[in-house]
Amino acid sequence: MGLAKLAAALAVAGFLSAAGLSAAPRLRLVSSTVGPVSIAQGANGSAQTVEAYNAADGSLNLVLTSSVSWIAGSVGAQRACSTTAAATICTPLQFALNTSALPAGTVTGIVTVSDPNAVDAPQTITVTVQIGG
Repeated sequence: MGLAKLAAALAVAGFLSAAGLSAAPRLRLVSSTVGPVSIAQGANGSAQTVEAYNAADGSLNLVLTSSVSWIAGSVGAQRACSTTAAATICTPLQFALNTSALPAGTVTGIVTVSDPNAVDAPQTITVTVQIGG
């Protein structure tokens, strides 16, 4: 690469940096599975949490979508990580298990974690419950 081209490339890189443009966020999940969680038949399960964090620049804007009606997912407020040393700030992903109407046996649902700006999203979390035993 000639000096003129190198200078031009560095000028563009400097402009992008000065303009406040940064790399896209990278979504990391501390775990991609929950359970199996044992739940008495006719009861709801206790809430479960998986931590997510950003392994790059920018900020995450997470959205949860469940494949089943008995998992109600919500995104909590950022806080200090409690289950990983890979990051200092995590976002708790909380799952209410509304399982009282499920029959006995093992049941699994999938929660999709999305962010339109993250380079490695969507990702999924598998939630498995064992009803009645």
